[in-house]
Amino acid sequence: MFKKIPFVLYFLLIFILLTSCNKGIDSMKIIEANQNNLMLEEETVSKSNIDALNDYSFEMAKDLSLESGDSNFVVSPISLWMPLAALGNAANDTVINEHLNSLKFADKNLEEINLFAAKLLYELNNEDYRRYSEENNMEFVDSLYMANALFLNKEYEANMEFVDAFYNYYKGTTMLVDFQSDEAKDEVNEWVYNNTEGNIEDIVDEFDPKTVAALANTIFFKGKWENEFDESLNEYRTFNGYRGEIDTEFMIMNGIDDYYSQGYYEDDEIQAVDFPYTNNAGMIIILPKDKSVNDVFNELDTEYFNKVNDESKLKNGITYLPKFKIQSDTMNLMNVMRNMGVPLLDGYIDGLALSQNDLYISDAYQKAMIEVNEEGTTAAAATIVEVMETAIEPTDNDTFVLNCNKPFIFILYGDVTGNKEILFLGILMSP
Repeated sequence: MFKKIPFVLYFLLIFILLTSCNKGIDSMKIIEANQNNLMLEEETVSKSNIDALNDYSFEMAKDLSLESGDSNFVVSPISLWMPLAALGNAANDTVINEHLNSLKFADKNLEEINLFAAKLLYELNNEDYRRYSEENNMEFVDSLYMANALFLNKEYEANMEFVDAFYNYYKGTTMLVDFQSDEAKDEVNEWVYNNTEGNIEDIVDEFDPKTVAALANTIFFKGKWENEFDESLNEYRTFNGYRGEIDTEFMIMNGIDDYYSQGYYEDDEIQAVDFPYTNNAGMIIILPKDKSVNDVFNELDTEYFNKVNDESKLKNGITYLPKFKIQSDTMNLMNVMRNMGVPLLDGYIDGLALSQNDLYISDAYQKAMIEVNEEGTTAAAATIVEVMETAIEPTDNDTFVLNCNKPFIFILYGDVTGNKEILFLGILMSP
């Protein structure tokens, strides 16, 4: 593997990247942060931390899925977790433990959360390979990239302790904007558009002029299958959706004839197949047997997810998978945060900007999309958290057939030091 590099060089690369990505926001004033010389250890991310974040992902996704009914559903839980974790650096000391508990890290302190987030971003954004590519004049393509930004009302003075922590741990840029002008909406939308390769548009309809700050997170993923589907084998088959039968185009992976093995898991309730990408990521398709897809989705948790991964065996099989694309509407995240116990909805933000009163999360919302075809998968999400001021090889010869001709679950993950970190969760009700 490639050698780990000092964080100081890493953030130099990030500064160059942010400068190139943030096209169209030159009119905003960027608040310069003080850089810390953070160093990476060889073992970058613990499995217990990955499990904790996956716990958060399952709980958040299951809560939010209740609002989708029998419609297609996709969400990126990590895209909400990141700005909420960053806001821990602005939380009042009286609620910091409660806040960390809502993030599923009750046994950690804020510094540990910050370092985990920094290491996670480093691994997911594949900064080692970026460095290696530059040193060897190789092309580097951002196949997975997460970004954070803070848009601060220009009438407020930033708390530099937060600005520094946000930059050093979350790679976040802090910019001053005028929320009393429509330009603020345009600037945030453009930042999101640029950092999702144009896949998320117009996430902000308007800002309340009294908005103090808006934290933004984006995640963009583009992965090619390790073994691509052969388009010439596609055929129209019947998909039995909640709204009736529909004829749609299915892709076919014939691993029996092609001698291609995949991780396969089966129990009394599900079949699950792992489809790896070429960029240290993959998608797990979970097909229910007799239970409804919603019932199975609500039973998923980190323990079951780990069981599926740990007990999968390499097998040759045939998969029939419909091509699909899901583009979510804007999803409001206030109820799910309330249900998960985020105390910052009620105030207690006193370290974000210099203000006479505490601040509180006034609104939060996300847009997400995913497209699956013969070549691979494109997925993107953007989350906005608004803040206002208070008044106060094969192991056997078994084969399988996975016929995804009814609603199924998909889990898009990134490989972080050998552990599977959930990036997107969803349900396909109808292609």
